Amino acid sequence: MLSDFHTALAVSKGTGLLPRDSQPDETHSGHTVDGYVLRDAHGAVLCEVPLEALRSWLPSDGIDHPLSIEAIIGAPTGERWEYCFLLVEFAPKERGSVLERVLINGQPISTSTSDGPLPTAQFHELLNLMGDRGWELVTSALRNLDDQGFGRSYSLIFKRRPVD
Repeated sequence: MLSDFHTALAVSKGTGLLPRDSQPDETHSGHTVDGYVLRDAHGAVLCEVPLEALRSWLPSDGIDHPLSIEAIIGAPTGERWEYCFLLVEFAPKERGSVLERVLINGQPISTSTSDGPLPTAQFHELLNLMGDRGWELVTSALRNLDDQGFGRSYSLIFKRRPVD
């Protein structure tokens, strides 16, 4: 997967935003509220890649040939969704299991208290909280099966209509 810098570079070259003779410098370039700014080694702005352009183009076959995302997956339909990715890992214990690791969109969530690891029941509470906030489970994958076929790791994808 390309870094944010290389994605912005590909999009800027593919859309003609970046002059051909420009040499962007990754250490001086970066995100802004409205997109990504490519700067040279002296910090001078070479071009600004709008957020919409970053979302609408996909680098393909090298960084000089971005493709329109619409050419690949179609135009927007008007109905929008946002997604949430949840990873839950369990650790076996004498009587059942406990939560070992939880990531929500890549952010770690604490799985222990001063009393020790959180019990598996907390996983059910987390699922209920997701539902209370409008998230619907779209798909799940079970991994790391033990000898009895029980999963130790779940990857879940939720969706909901965007909240304004």
